[in-house]
Amino acid sequence: MLTFPFSPSAYFSIVIDNPTGYAYVSQALADTWGQTPLDLIEIAQQNLPQASESMQMMFTGGDTPVLIIQTIDGYVAARVLVPEIRERVIETITGKPNGRVFVGVPNRDFFIAWPTNLSDGMHETLRAQIAEDARSQPYPLCETPLLVSKEKITPVA
Repeated sequence: MLTFPFSPSAYFSIVIDNPTGYAYVSQALADTWGQTPLDLIEIAQQNLPQASESMQMMFTGGDTPVLIIQTIDGYVAARVLVPEIRERVIETITGKPNGRVFVGVPNRDFFIAWPTNLSDGMHETLRAQIAEDARSQPYPLCETPLLVSKEKITPVA
């Protein structure tokens, strides 16, 4: 299968989705379609927002604003790769379309985001929970948070 480095501990892949499941795309399959890996990434980034239109986001607001997306479609974590979805998350949390938030994707079915100005204690609590979830939940991905803007995703050391 085609894999692309995402962070020091995680890679992402392109899949074909259908009603009964999905299949990972290999280089050989991409070659038969006449598509480059970059073409496939662009196609996937175009398809995921459409599949996310009815996606539910839970937002707590208040003194500790946290946004959670949890579905069983297998693509929750992949949504961090789509600029339009990142913008929607950022705007929900900060009230502005631009800015930065922290995002955790400890497994493929869970996405949590919070503002960069939370207290150090709350940030560390969320960071520890993400690491624990990545170690204990099915389909683990990233143990560390990501610093996310509409334009960029940066793993937090």
